[in-house]
Amino acid sequence: MASESTLIAEQNKAFQNALAIYSYKDMTEERWHNIVAAVGGGKTLEEVKKQKLVEDLKLIEAVSHIWSQDQRTSSLAVDGL
Repeated sequence: MASESTLIAEQNKAFQNALAIYSYKDMTEERWHNIVAAVGGGKTLEEVKKQKLVEDLKLIEAVSHIWSQDQRTSSLAVDGL
């Protein structure tokens, strides 16, 4: 029997694949129901949408962190002139 962490990893992979399959061009509820079906494991529509929001926030935070580092580097370069 698969461990709980393996199941979560498998669901996350299924989630990522489903996002790629069911395009953002189709922003209907049917898209989300298809994604939920692909994830499986008894996940609800709300749980899957929450997962998407969490992933989006992680991406925003990562980009923001990189942008902040670039801004500090740029400021140091200008100050050093």
